[in-house]
Amino acid sequence: MNRMNFSFRPNKKGFEKILGELETQVMEIVWRREEVSVREVFDELNQKRPLAYTTVLTTMKNLYLKKLLERRQSGIAFIYVPVYTRDELSRLAVEEVVNGLLNDFAQPFIACLTNLHHKDELSDIVGQLEQLLKEKGKGDSSQ
Repeated sequence: MNRMNFSFRPNKKGFEKILGELETQVMEIVWRREEVSVREVFDELNQKRPLAYTTVLTTMKNLYLKKLLERRQSGIAFIYVPVYTRDELSRLAVEEVVNGLLNDFAQPFIACLTNLHHKDELSDIVGQLEQLLKEKGKGDSSQ
């Protein structure tokens, strides 16, 4: 997966932590429908609140420029499809945030993890990390 440049807003919910509110709503529609035109997204969003067509068009163009959507020409309109599944984007966002924290704040990050969980949970987490490292080591040795 490509690296993503985004702002992280921990006080928001779900994908609004990394995307704007309207961007998140658009992505939810695209994920659900799998391929969609701006008009279809506009029509669905307008059932909930009034928006200008150009607002939806600009939002989808921005998501395309951020490499979250791909598009292809269909007549006079573009058809948009998601680059990542919801799960893939979640994983990418978590990787970016965790890597950023580890790069600049490794000790406080690790200390925070140990304070957030009970000892038994930490043992489980350590076991999972060890298993992941073992699997990663097997994959690296075959290259």
